[in-house]
Amino acid sequence: MRRVRQRRRALLPVMALLAFAEAVVPGNAANIRVDKFTGFNVTLTDNLDLEPEGRADSALILSPFVGANVRGDGSRANFAFDYRLTLMSPGWPASR
Repeated sequence: MRRVRQRRRALLPVMALLAFAEAVVPGNAANIRVDKFTGFNVTLTDNLDLEPEGRADSALILSPFVGANVRGDGSRANFAFDYRLTLMSPGWPASR
């Protein structure tokens, strides 16, 4: 249940942008460009939990992300919207 609410909350900016674009930029006179992207951030750390020396654990952290950049140029408004959602994953111990 909690994940569904988090996903809905993450989609609110996208829905707000679409509503704004529909209200402000006329459909036939709009110049709207949408660039979508996905990828992974990769982090390798030698002290995952910031422990004192001797108790540190190394880890590989993968964080997938998705996003979109939307640019609009119309007769009544110009707008830019950048959105990126990053999912944080737990670190996988590299030294165990």
